[in-house]
Amino acid sequence: MVGTDAVRICIRKRSRGMALLLLFIAFCVMPTQAEAKSYAELDDGVYTITNVIADKSLDVAGGYCVNGSNVQVYEGNHTYAQAWRISKKGSSYSIENSITGMVLDVAGGSKIAGANAQLYDSNNTQAQRWKFVQNADGSYSIRSDCNDLFLDVSGGSSKKGANVCLYTSNGTKAQKWRVERVTQPVKDGSYRISTALSDKKMIDLWGGSLDNGAAVQIYEDNDSLAQAWNVVFDQNTGYYSIFSALSGRSFDIPGGSKSSGVRIQQYSSNRTPAQQWRLLQTSDGHIEVVSALTGRALDVPSASLSNGNQLQMYQANHTDAQKWTFNTSPVDHSGSFQLKTTVDESGVLDVSGGSKDSGAASQLWSSNLSLAQKWVLERQDDGSYTFKNANSGLYLTEIAKSGIEYRKEPSGYSYWILDASLNGGYRIKNKQSGRCIDLSGGSSAAGNSVSTYSSNGTKAQSWLLVPCNLIENGDYYLLNQSGTRQVLDVPNASSDGGLALQTYVFNGSAAQQWHLENTGGGFFTIKNINSGLCLDVRSGRAKSGTIVQQYAENDTKAQSWKYVPTFSGGYIQSALGDYALSTKRGAESGVLAIISIDMTTPQSEWEFRNVSNPGDLVISHSAAASEYNLSLRSDSLEIGMTFDRYGNAHFALPSVFDLNTAQLVYSGGPETSITVGDYSVGLTVGSSVTLSDLGLTSSVNSDNPIAVRSALDAADLFTFDIKQTAGVASMFISSDDPVNYGRGYIESSGDHTAVATGSMKLVDASGVSVYDGALSQIKGRGNSTWMMDKKPYQIKLDKKADLLETGDKANKNKTWVLLANAYDGTSMRNAAAYSLASALGTHAPIEYRAVDLYYDGQYRGAYMLCEKVQINSGRVDIDNLEDANDAVNGGTSYQLVEGVNSCGNRMKYATGLQNPSDITGGYLIEFDQERYVNEGAWFSVDSGNGVLYFVCKSPGVWTKDEAEYLSSRFQEFFDCIRNGGVNPETGKTTADYCDIDSLARLYWLNEITKCVDGFNYSSTYLFKNSDTSGDSRFVFGPAWDFDLAMGNALSSQSSDSYLSPQGWHTRNALLGFRLLQDPTVRAAVDAVKQEVLDEARGCINGQDYLAYESSVATSVNMESILWGVSSESPDDVRAWLNSRLDWLETAQ
Repeated sequence: MVGTDAVRICIRKRSRGMALLLLFIAFCVMPTQAEAKSYAELDDGVYTITNVIADKSLDVAGGYCVNGSNVQVYEGNHTYAQAWRISKKGSSYSIENSITGMVLDVAGGSKIAGANAQLYDSNNTQAQRWKFVQNADGSYSIRSDCNDLFLDVSGGSSKKGANVCLYTSNGTKAQKWRVERVTQPVKDGSYRISTALSDKKMIDLWGGSLDNGAAVQIYEDNDSLAQAWNVVFDQNTGYYSIFSALSGRSFDIPGGSKSSGVRIQQYSSNRTPAQQWRLLQTSDGHIEVVSALTGRALDVPSASLSNGNQLQMYQANHTDAQKWTFNTSPVDHSGSFQLKTTVDESGVLDVSGGSKDSGAASQLWSSNLSLAQKWVLERQDDGSYTFKNANSGLYLTEIAKSGIEYRKEPSGYSYWILDASLNGGYRIKNKQSGRCIDLSGGSSAAGNSVSTYSSNGTKAQSWLLVPCNLIENGDYYLLNQSGTRQVLDVPNASSDGGLALQTYVFNGSAAQQWHLENTGGGFFTIKNINSGLCLDVRSGRAKSGTIVQQYAENDTKAQSWKYVPTFSGGYIQSALGDYALSTKRGAESGVLAIISIDMTTPQSEWEFRNVSNPGDLVISHSAAASEYNLSLRSDSLEIGMTFDRYGNAHFALPSVFDLNTAQLVYSGGPETSITVGDYSVGLTVGSSVTLSDLGLTSSVNSDNPIAVRSALDAADLFTFDIKQTAGVASMFISSDDPVNYGRGYIESSGDHTAVATGSMKLVDASGVSVYDGALSQIKGRGNSTWMMDKKPYQIKLDKKADLLETGDKANKNKTWVLLANAYDGTSMRNAAAYSLASALGTHAPIEYRAVDLYYDGQYRGAYMLCEKVQINSGRVDIDNLEDANDAVNGGTSYQLVEGVNSCGNRMKYATGLQNPSDITGGYLIEFDQERYVNEGAWFSVDSGNGVLYFVCKSPGVWTKDEAEYLSSRFQEFFDCIRNGGVNPETGKTTADYCDIDSLARLYWLNEITKCVDGFNYSSTYLFKNSDTSGDSRFVFGPAWDFDLAMGNALSSQSSDSYLSPQGWHTRNALLGFRLLQDPTVRAAVDAVKQEVLDEARGCINGQDYLAYESSVATSVNMESILWGVSSESPDDVRAWLNSRLDWLETAQ
């Protein structure tokens, strides 16, 4: 078609009508001047698109990026609502929001002038294809492929908020746009960032914390890693991410708050607008840091340079308080670390089985702080690093393009580059191949293999470098490698200062026990448990052969040591120089300890053996105890000996065991006749004697061991003691086939697929039989707790029973859970939480009882028998949708797939299944931000500040329609939360979607207990009944999983934010923070505060609670023979809770 400027109109002798027709064609049909020009070519990238009328930017109204969101013009503010990624699509372009990926679209694909411009999911139609026509003034007109209309500011308005539509080309400024590419003013790299107020004050991470929520502040320059920041530009979004070089966590606006004055924190990378930043160059050479979420600038509050002043977001004012200097500063990560995957931070890079072989498998495993999970990084001159495993002393090396092996000496493929990742932490990229350390399939399952793979930008290749001590604080025996069972020893258990130390054969005494305390920088002190004196180089003399002694603590280098792993073991190096703790010659009893310059001999190699688990150091007479078949029999119960980790023998008796009728039975052993205690009559094989005759009934729970001797020559054989609980029920589980399908078989399954059958007898403390029958299922349960030595189980009865003896028929069920409380040495935290849940009025509170567990004749410790969180009568008592699904699908095969719902959110569901007649309920849902991907039914929700993940626990497999129904309703609920309590589309309130009172009460339970997981990572449950039930709102509950709570946390979470009874916790948690942004939720929480605090105090100080605490204390004492003595007691938990309630009473 020819442009109008080339059309010559000749009317000649034609009629007037024909003349008018030609004029109509010329001015209305022929293309305008803008159309006539050739289409411009743009490079793919992120741009701002600004209308020339009043320099207003193309903007998503309210930053609300959902299907149908309106597009307008607005003052330029650098937010994500004005960031557009322009990409070539054939002969045209797509224009999409750079962060959300939603596309500029002609509403309804309309071809009518005035059609609205909107945002919509990509669908590859012409309504989402555009061409650029460059005008003479350098601006562009943007034409739709859908209708040949042009992007236009309605009415040529200059007002902010003016609508953008599609209109016939008219050459006006309303259709002229400046299209300017977003630039990268600061190169990717590591920086120390100083304020323009003073070059001596730096952006700093509070306390060098590794925790989410730690403050980002101003602090005096100290050249620490807490002041080093990795700056990474994302070409796909046009924004920067700023990560702590220490923690790998991102600059973050808490809860996605848009308030001015909100203080900045660090948080795990979620790549939401709350963690995206525009860096703007100022005319005086500084940088302003502007939020993609709000357009506000990073600001020093009140321009105060006081150390600890936490940075805030504030309206841009271009003062020095908002200007920064990015000082290039290469970071040295030399040191010892654990490598945590960003897929699931509970998983770390681990050498399988602690192997020291070069071909050992690399895997992901739950953190257990073993040396096999610790790595020594050493920076090379070219900036690359070697990774030495702290257990084997071998170097991580790539082989065969994707494999990993371990080598004694580093080679070319043993060097790795640390590249800051947009997912947080680092990509660990091989210097030679460019491939990255990669988690196979991105799965966080324990045991998943780790290898190398081409860089792909996923979380599977992002790792957090978590600083760690090679040797943890604790009590140890120091085992020398040049002798047999020779350990560092204080001669004659002396407490004299200046006494030379020696090696001596292991005897387990305090003179051979040493307390290690890390002091920073990889160094530690070593103090003898018996004398309280420190391991010391005599006179601080840095010379090979100098005596090592014990001496009063003096904070000198002579008492400072560090551990250096090697291929053949590891040595303990003095801070005085290149000298290792050694011996004068091969270790024997009485050989003196020295420092030596020769660090390669066995004399200089030591192994730290934990005092609570010395392993094969213990081989004395107690090992022979297992060769003797001694048991205690009373009525129908017969209890064999239990052996602790040292091999010592114990009898662990349940409360119901009658000592008055108890007989000691000798069924066999190396000796034909033995004597026990002071009883002189020999006990022959097959005979027995009462405890009364032995005079041992008073020896129960005594610290005095009972001697077993040979009746032939009175030689000592071994000792045992007798422990018994009081007021606790006893459970006896017996496998049908203990040899092939016993406890070992069950515990061999990491995913709980190993299932056995058996029988179970439950007897209460008074001797009443509660259940004595078959078990149709015995299996493991739990995630991280399953990795512990003391493991939790799930049992299924052959018939329903009320194992808790509540007297309520509704509490008769088949499936029950045995919680091990392995993280909680008091065994009280879950019990306290479930008692509080009932007192506070939370929904479907868990009922429970304490039991002593005996499995296949072996004592296993103190357990909690409790209800399973499930839909069932007496538990979560709602319609059972899972049963309804089973009824219509029977044994139908299905396939699990991932897809998106109508809101554009991800979900997982099954294909090939039919819907029941009613899919509106009941659903049992768990918030699970960590392990959702391993589940069969889950969905995601856009919270307005990042994506949250929820698992449908029941039904555990659901149809696409069920997934769509529930996930969409959940999104409607969260759209209320993020919009002040009212859904802008449905007009419904938060109270229409959710029982807010249930939310408030469950919130307070988690806040009172400072539960690590609840409202933060996982274990927060809620449910929804059918629409026909009368109340189909979301109800929060039941409460679950409180072993990490009440001042108890994993070592990686050992900050005051978890341990102290003071400070807000759940209020700042991932889910908790978002929910409390809704003023109606916050009001409900505030309304019940005093009520729940009063109820909580009455509960934990009430008689029922104290009685349970007293009985559990006896169980905890008895199980110490298996699991060690806890540093806490049950009443410590109650004391912590009372202190917590004291703080909450006045906290605002």
